[in-house]
Amino acid sequence: MKKQIIVGLSLLFFGVVQAQIDENYIHFNLGGGEQNLSYTLQNGTEKAQSGYTINATYSHIFISDWGFQTGLGVHSYGALSTLNYQSATPNVIDAAGDSYEFRVNYKNWQEKQQALFVNIPLELQYLFLFSDKFSVMTGFGASVSIPLKANYKTVGGEMVTTGYYSKWNVELSDLPLHGFSTYTGSYSGNLSLKPAYTAIVDFGGLYKLSDKLDLYVG
Repeated sequence: MKKQIIVGLSLLFFGVVQAQIDENYIHFNLGGGEQNLSYTLQNGTEKAQSGYTINATYSHIFISDWGFQTGLGVHSYGALSTLNYQSATPNVIDAAGDSYEFRVNYKNWQEKQQALFVNIPLELQYLFLFSDKFSVMTGFGASVSIPLKANYKTVGGEMVTTGYYSKWNVELSDLPLHGFSTYTGSYSGNLSLKPAYTAIVDFGGLYKLSDKLDLYVG
């Protein structure tokens, strides 16, 4: 699996509650949509799953409406992979010394992967005041996402193992003692992911609701 995280499709409109003290802002936002783990899957398909973001950030405007923003966030990502193909391992020797081809047939075999990251952004920002009620805030920077946990779990389909003996032109199945069986159980485990690095471009508007509360849409 490629250790790369991307956002496949996310909600572009979200609300932010802000507490303003002089030229300092505290931002809170919630987001959601289809988030994805990006990897190359041979002989199968991969789809995005629903995810969410929760962020708390702090902005400080210090010189001629310029400032910076940093904070902490939690982002979830998920993917669902589906396999429909048959693999074959030739020249396997059984207990009697005969050679056969070990086949594994994946029939709509589905696996769900989930990952949770802590996100730390750093942005350079510019605040432009249009009026006492409305202003525009824009910024650019980067963020690092550190994996907290990542795991996988099978959620459907079946895996059928058989042995093909070319010597007799016969394919053996339904022999669990010899490793030829049908598997439909649930399998799970942990994934190892590296930190992800993301560029940030932000543009939005601030509407003053009160002296200490603004609504942000961006």
